[in-house]
Parts: sequence; structure tokens; C-alpha cells
Amino acid sequence: MGRRHTAPGAPYPRDNEGNPTPKAQRNITDAESRTQKTGNGFVQGYNCQAAVDEGHPIVVAQAVTSPPPDVEHFAPLLEQVITNCGEAPAKTTADAGDFSEENVATAEALGTDPFIAPGRRSGAKRRRRCEGGRQRT
Repeated sequence: MGRRHTAPGAPYPRDNEGNPTPKAQRNITDAESRTQKTGNGFVQGYNCQAAVDEGHPIVVAQAVTSPPPDVEHFAPLLEQVITNCGEAPAKTTADAGDFSEENVATAEALGTDPFIAPGRRSGAKRRRRCEGGRQRT
């Protein structure tokens, strides 16, 4: 068998010939959902994102997708906020799942001051803080 990969748009892992791998699983009732890791294991579901206006508790942007990593949804959600509200927010907060140097740079380029938790790190890196979108020790 060839190496495993996921073809674009494929709902399950495939081999080089495009056939499902022997251990590939598929949800026959909801083929677009994916296995999502949770704090208690795994669930079959979706990855949901929401942006909320701090001053007026209202959802100003949302996304429901099947890919699990949050980091790749930060920029599109921020762009949706700008489209829906007509301007970039002065500040943007996000959790560690959204942290990447690229997301910090994108937020700054879009005109917002990002406060994104850098996540858990080991040793000296654990003491880093994210201040104004920039890490410092």
C-alpha cells in the first residue's frame, strides 16, 4: 500500500490510488462531519467559531466547519467581523488554539491589536506572555 494522504475534499483518508485506507471510518448519516478531539475524548461533529462584540453581547461573525484546527479559522473570521461591522475592532482576543505568528501578523495588518494566548510551552518558553499580539519573555 502507498503512503496515506487525504485528498482535497475527501471525507476520509485515502491511499495513492484514491481508495479508502483499511482503517478509514466514515459517518454514513453525516459525511461532512469529522471526528473532533474534546477534553473528554472524541465526538463526531463540527468545529464552530464565533466572534462576539464585547460592548454589546451579540455575535458579529460565525463559522461552522469540519476541519478541527482552530488556527486556520482565525483570519477568515476576523475578515467576516470587518465585513459585518464595517471596520476592524480596536482589539481582538482569542484563545491558544488560534495562536500563530501568521495570525498575529494578519490581525495587525487588518488594523486590530491582537491579544492571542500563546498556549502551553515547556521550560523557559512557559514564562512567555502575549502582550499586544507580540510575545515577550
